Amino acid sequence: MFEEPSGYEDEPREYFQDLPAKLSHLLYHYERLSHDLSAELNYYHQQLQDRCSRLLELGCGTGLLSTKLQRMGYQVTGMDIDRRALIYLAEMQMYRLAQMDMRALGFSQGFEAVLIGQNTLNLLADPTEIRSCLKEVYRVLVDSGLLLAHLHCTEPDQVNRLDDRLLQFHIFDHPEGGKIIKETIRHYDKKHRRLNLEQRFKIRRFRRKLPDHNYRHLLSLVALSREQWIELVESAGFVIESWVHGFQKSTPASRSTLHLVARKFAPR
Repeated sequence: MFEEPSGYEDEPREYFQDLPAKLSHLLYHYERLSHDLSAELNYYHQQLQDRCSRLLELGCGTGLLSTKLQRMGYQVTGMDIDRRALIYLAEMQMYRLAQMDMRALGFSQGFEAVLIGQNTLNLLADPTEIRSCLKEVYRVLVDSGLLLAHLHCTEPDQVNRLDDRLLQFHIFDHPEGGKIIKETIRHYDKKHRRLNLEQRFKIRRFRRKLPDHNYRHLLSLVALSREQWIELVESAGFVIESWVHGFQKSTPASRSTLHLVARKFAPR
């Protein structure tokens, strides 16, 4: 049990339990449902249309992107290390699923595109592991196949601003009634080049017979600049086709979000 000092003497202290594995995929799924994914989906479709039909999504989770791309006519294989998320996805009639580690893909060559969304590559331990994953992606892609990656990047001028602990809020619906309050505390570790996140989920059901719950989940992301990400991707044998900081030019984009498209370079 984790106790969080409130900072206010007149306020009760809050206590947080570690987020159970059986709930983690559901809470992240509920959160993703609260976001409008149309711009993200349209961006991927623009990159993929007329160029590929066989697509692999690494770290697909509960498949909000995979299922929509499948309905658009793509032959999507969803891959994740979380068995519970894949079981949930199978119930949503996702047909091609695989449980495995993205650093050791059990596929032969044959995919025309690989999608790695939602900062999934950032979850690996260090650039060496990221490079290993990218080489596996290179191996399973056909010649001139596409890599589409959604990455968190940390620009040099952002580092000093990340010294302090920053708090973000997001409130979304619980499908069975009530609200989920998500608080994210961010702290940048300069020494190890990591962005450490403490995510707190406060489930408020607003009914006397249903108890409230407080959970927390700790994450650590590799914090690399845009130039470092591009160098890593190129070192794995890819040619960068494009990169943007947002899905829509008309919408101001955070520089901490990088969307990158690269093509497998197959020397003759």
